[in-house]
Amino acid sequence: EFDRQAWRDLLGDFITALLTELRAALGRPIGVGIARGDLLGPPLGNTTLQWREWIRRGLLDHLVVDQNSSQCPSMWHQLWPMHRGSGYLQNYLDGEGMPALADHLRTTYAPAVEAGTTRLFVARQWRERCEQVERELRAIPRVEGLVFSSFRHDNRAAIARGDWRAGVLEK
Repeated sequence: EFDRQAWRDLLGDFITALLTELRAALGRPIGVGIARGDLLGPPLGNTTLQWREWIRRGLLDHLVVDQNSSQCPSMWHQLWPMHRGSGYLQNYLDGEGMPALADHLRTTYAPAVEAGTTRLFVARQWRERCEQVERELRAIPRVEGLVFSSFRHDNRAAIARGDWRAGVLEK
């Protein structure tokens, strides 16, 4: 009988192998952004994310959590809506199978990076700015900073017209 979890874990092993090979070949800092939780999630499936192992083995210099593969970070277009819905064991889009972001950082991510050298960051490029929320996230022990997309701040005209091309367009 086919073991789905063994398959998910095997796919995760390949991601870990890639990071291991990158670390050995590059000889430079490596940062990775992932969705919250232990799985890739929408729209990519239930592949296991072995991020704790990456930290333990020193494969990452920076870990950015709360990435979103279902939304364009520049224009906030919703990508792959057909891959949303049921079937995900954890879903960062609707919070299924995981605690609130601040709780998740305090109870899971911060303790995981505490003993190692990996620096923890939180992706914020898919959310409207909120000083109160940002202050709360920055105050969580081991969170070293927040990550934003400069496109939205540098290209207000493109955002206003809903066209990803930067600058003023000629007619």
